[in-house]
Amino acid sequence: MPSKNIENFDILAGRVLGFLYTKFPQPITLGAELFIDFKKPHSSRSEQEKFLRKVEFFNDTVSWLADSGYIRYQGRAENSFFRAVLTAQALLALKALPASLTKGPSLGEKLSDFAKAESRAAFREVVSEALGLGAKVIGPIIGISS
Repeated sequence: MPSKNIENFDILAGRVLGFLYTKFPQPITLGAELFIDFKKPHSSRSEQEKFLRKVEFFNDTVSWLADSGYIRYQGRAENSFFRAVLTAQALLALKALPASLTKGPSLGEKLSDFAKAESRAAFREVVSEALGLGAKVIGPIIGISS
């Protein structure tokens, strides 16, 4: 059973990749407020700490996606990544069809749609497939053999 961090990473990374896929090729400001509710009041100290951990997790997830070659951005502020866009290799991976299908929506389309309607387990499966395919495409480019 994967750790809660891995589960949360899969969900957030999938949402980020799916969002960038829908905006491609336009670079956008990728801010934490797109994925975390900043308007919800955090009255207790524990609620505030939980909120701050979510924001930090967002920053760490986006940084990892960039360091691993899935996305690029041109600058960043506290909780925002400016001019964020999928890399060519990530786009190629997200345009691929899931291994279980011979036709139908691409992985990117599924990520965009799954974030709205499907179960966490099904969404994580699509994310894992997209990241795995991305690693095969991106790995050799950044010097990691598969």
